[in-house]
Amino acid sequence: NMDAVVNIQAHPYTGYRFKEWTSNTGAGLANPEQSATTFTMPASNATLTGNFEPDPGQRFPLSMLANPPQGGTANDLSAAAPYMAEDQISIQAVPNPGYTFSGWTPQGGGTIASAGSPSTTFTMPAAEASLTAAFTPINYTISLSALPATTYGSVSGATGTIHVNQQRQLSATPLPGHRFVQWQGDAQYLDNPLSPQAILTMPPANVSLQALFEVDPNQSFPL
Repeated sequence: NMDAVVNIQAHPYTGYRFKEWTSNTGAGLANPEQSATTFTMPASNATLTGNFEPDPGQRFPLSMLANPPQGGTANDLSAAAPYMAEDQISIQAVPNPGYTFSGWTPQGGGTIASAGSPSTTFTMPAAEASLTAAFTPINYTISLSALPATTYGSVSGATGTIHVNQQRQLSATPLPGHRFVQWQGDAQYLDNPLSPQAILTMPPANVSLQALFEVDPNQSFPL
């Protein structure tokens, strides 16, 4: 009814505080800056809006995580935690050698501007939150060969793809009348380039290795 006095009250959520009341009529509010006040009805329908804003007295922590941890780092470039609700935070994911960035995932709420971009922004929720940068290992290959030819010996251990820092045992087997000399090529990644049974620790790149054989002067055969 016109001139009826209505009691109104606004209740802010966690992380926010009441700012003011507004009315589409522009009048009728006893005290627009009070969350609990009264409104006098005009001679028409009216719409009241309770306006809220982030509360600077309430701040929340943000954790930055990497999955897997060895895949890279997740960085809060703003470096101003704890944050208020709706703060815009600059974030960056940096993959380690042998990995690629594959996406951001928030926990606890909030919004990521571009989840597939390593450098983007995060809108803080009104709660504790964490961000996880996911990394994917790159597939690499091992190329093995026998020198000076396969008539001197054989090599094995290069099956399938491999990831950075994974290990693979390589074998060089000489044919009768020959002997193994050493591994050549990317031999710096082997535990012992002079051993026919060597352990390869994979670098962030494809690897090429050659097993060098020679005629064994200590072996003689009857004619």
